[in-house]
Parts: sequence; C-alpha cells; structure tokens
Amino acid sequence: MIIGLILLAVLIVILLNWARSGRIQSAPPGFGLHANNEALRILNERYARGEISDDDYRRMKNELLK
Repeated sequence: MIIGLILLAVLIVILLNWARSGRIQSAPPGFGLHANNEALRILNERYARGEISDDDYRRMKNELLK
C-alpha cells in the first residue's frame, strides 16, 4: 500500500515537471511578452519619428495589445 502511494506521488511530480517544461518550450523564439514589448517599443519610436500616421499607430498598437 505504501509503495503504491509513493509511486503515485513520484508519477505526479514527474507529470507536473513535464507539463511545466512543455509550456516554457512550446513558444517559438521571438514570441511572448518580451517580443511584444520590443514590438511596441519599435512602434512608439516609428510614431515619434513621424514614419507612421496617427491612424496607423492606433491600429497597430491595438493589434499588439490584443
């Protein structure tokens, strides 16, 4: 009985670790929060330099913040 509980606990720990590592590695490089912040920074710089119009800026910013 005790051995069964220990094996169940070990299996649960293994599955939890596997699930966590899968989530971290599932996002392709260049995606995620850091990439979104970088894209927003670039958008703000382009807007500040006058490269894009107000309407384009708002549309792109809304798309990034979805």
